[in-house]
Amino acid sequence: MMTTTNRNEMIRTLHTAVNQYDTAADISKRVRGCRYMLNQYTPDKDFTLIYLLMTVGWIAAGWIVLIIFSNVIETNNMFVYMLVLIFFIYANCKGIAGLWHCLKNTKKFVFGSVLSNKHDMYTDAYREASDEYDQACEAFTRTCDTLSIPSQYRNQQALMKFTNYLSTGRAFTLEGPGGAYNLYEQEMRMDALNGQMHSINGEVAAVQQNQKNLNQSVRSLRTDMNNQAASFSAKVSDISRTAGETRDYAKSAGEDIRRIRELADRAAR
Repeated sequence: MMTTTNRNEMIRTLHTAVNQYDTAADISKRVRGCRYMLNQYTPDKDFTLIYLLMTVGWIAAGWIVLIIFSNVIETNNMFVYMLVLIFFIYANCKGIAGLWHCLKNTKKFVFGSVLSNKHDMYTDAYREASDEYDQACEAFTRTCDTLSIPSQYRNQQALMKFTNYLSTGRAFTLEGPGGAYNLYEQEMRMDALNGQMHSINGEVAAVQQNQKNLNQSVRSLRTDMNNQAASFSAKVSDISRTAGETRDYAKSAGEDIRRIRELADRAAR
């Protein structure tokens, strides 16, 4: 049976492990930042000093051609000068992508090593941060080894959960049926199950909303069809009434014609 002293010592060790994990995470951010800045002032591996010298040589050759060209055709058009220079650089770099690669790495080389000491500064900062990160990771590993914590539990969430379980009395050991490991696994399974239930509930709600929208569409369609049927019936009634009026008019016109004929016959006699 674990004593209170042993449990308190375990809680202090877990607190230490959590703090060491946070420290390592903070240093890791600094390492990534130093590496990013170092990359801004470090040419790519395939960009060598010889390649840079070749580019400078091509630019010098282009400048010489420009001088000869300007003397021959007697022009001072800067646009023409730039076109010739770009052609020579383009020929050396073998395409637009190569030209961009050359210019980007030339900028890194010039601003990182020639015009400033930023390359060396960020190299030292990156090396220092990397060493601190390695030391923080080693300290964190030693602390976890003290409690024989398995590798899958060596993360901030699990360590903080273990500390809470032991501090609140929900668990008194790390291992065993009632230990912090089993309690953590049970909560993880419950969280996963709750997440699945939330997902299912969301899908059910979406299906219900779709069904509701479908019912509204059906009702709207039915209303439109009833309105169209009523309109059609009204039009049929209008047509029937018009047809009746037409028949009455035709009958009246026939009577008038018959009377005219009778009057005409009488007048002819």
